[in-house]
Amino acid sequence: MYEPPERHGARSSFAMATPTASPPALGATNARDGRQWSARRVAVVVALFVLAACLEIGGCYFLWRALRLKRDRALALAGAIALTAYGTVFVLVPMDDFGRIMAVYGGFFIVMSYAFGVLVEGFVMDVGDFVGAAVALTGVLVCMLWPR
Repeated sequence: MYEPPERHGARSSFAMATPTASPPALGATNARDGRQWSARRVAVVVALFVLAACLEIGGCYFLWRALRLKRDRALALAGAIALTAYGTVFVLVPMDDFGRIMAVYGGFFIVMSYAFGVLVEGFVMDVGDFVGAAVALTGVLVCMLWPR
């Protein structure tokens, strides 16, 4: 949890931490909650992020079709329900830092948005899309798995 910095010249909680010498690895302990990254824990987090992305993208798509494209209004209700469910998924993620959860989720959202576009709308990805998605996903996995 966030603890405000002490007053009178104390080092800010936003100061940069000294980098660790060890590379990110499974089995590294998260000092904040004492849990280790295991293959099972990574799989749970990834599954929850994929579920969240499906709910968010699907909910937005349903609302888009219902309101912007003036399609079936029942889709608006389905979209609202999906978006509400999306918002609750993050409570289940076994990580303690909400900001980090949302930041890491962002990379999964990028990849899942491309997948949705390809599968549902027939979107054609180019090399820049593939490279950008790979960079985003790699970056957020480093953020997620980095030993703390």
